[in-house]
Amino acid sequence: MLAKTQDNEEIIERVAACDIGKAELVCCMRVPDEDHRGRRLQEVEAYPAMTRQLLSMADRLACLGVTRVVMEARVLVWPTRCISSRRLAPVAH
Repeated sequence: MLAKTQDNEEIIERVAACDIGKAELVCCMRVPDEDHRGRRLQEVEAYPAMTRQLLSMADRLACLGVTRVVMEARVLVWPTRCISSRRLAPVAH
């Protein structure tokens, strides 16, 4: 049964979603399109699940101004350390 919550609606302007596998991580980043008001830009990129590449992805997220990262994983979620180290807010689901 669904229950009512006390959550307030929040719209995240710059967001990313990651699907984490054993060998790679796929990240979809969505940010506002500065040239077209009300439109969004999207970038989807696959990264090998190696520390250096994940740090590169975290740097890309920071460069885009991403403030929230949602992750889905069926394996141990160690990449959150790489993302957290770049002062982004990971949200595991």
